[in-house]
Amino acid sequence: MKIHHKIYVLSIALMAIPSSGYAQSGGSLTPPTGVPSAIMKTLDEVEARTAISTLPYTISVSGSYYLTKNLSSAADGITISASDVSLDLNGFSLSGSDPDPSMEGVNVVGAAGAPVDNVSIHNGVIRGFGNAIELSYVENSVVKNLRCSNAGSVTVDISNSHGNTVTRVKVRSNAGDALLVTDSDDNLIKENHFVEGAANAEYKGIHIDSGKYNLIVNNFCANYKDNFKFNGDAVYGPEAKKKGKLDDNKDSGHPWANFSLDQE
Repeated sequence: MKIHHKIYVLSIALMAIPSSGYAQSGGSLTPPTGVPSAIMKTLDEVEARTAISTLPYTISVSGSYYLTKNLSSAADGITISASDVSLDLNGFSLSGSDPDPSMEGVNVVGAAGAPVDNVSIHNGVIRGFGNAIELSYVENSVVKNLRCSNAGSVTVDISNSHGNTVTRVKVRSNAGDALLVTDSDDNLIKENHFVEGAANAEYKGIHIDSGKYNLIVNNFCANYKDNFKFNGDAVYGPEAKKKGKLDDNKDSGHPWANFSLDQE
């Protein structure tokens, strides 16, 4: 019975607290007038992007660009002449109808003394052009996460360009070198997968023709006349040539190893 008395006392004490104290601490319950303003930012407010829906297309202004669908061209695909550009293929493809060596899928072009700087090309497919990617007088740029096929000449052509990265690019069935570096320094070629479809041709997988301080690591090349051809002052991991299970204590276990399978 004493417990019941305590409960009654507590209930009376709570009832004695003025209700105005709760109302004042919680603020007004009256909703504001008018239409509530948006609190989420649009995609363009987060990062303004320009859509590309036709080819050929020239990017001459810095910014972020993206494909809206699969696109094809009987001429060049996309030409980039501006610095500070992001080109997102957005999972779509650029297809050329003429693999003539003069036709470029994506052509990034600067000039002697005025290189294009800070360009990113990524996330899609490039097929059927003379060159899938060409970098000429380009610095501090990235080519990554691309699948390239049926190039009529060199698939990734780098000349007079420095400090760039090519990574996670897959090349198949090209009619030329998979990647060619000429008169270019300080480039990183890493984690790419190049397979030639036409055995006994005179093509190279990764060909460093001239330049210095280029680093070539963790790449796979197969079925080229020369899977790896290095001139100049290239720096590269050991070339592991073995089918089947790779040995941890051999060349294939080296953290910078490149992997090579000869023509069949």
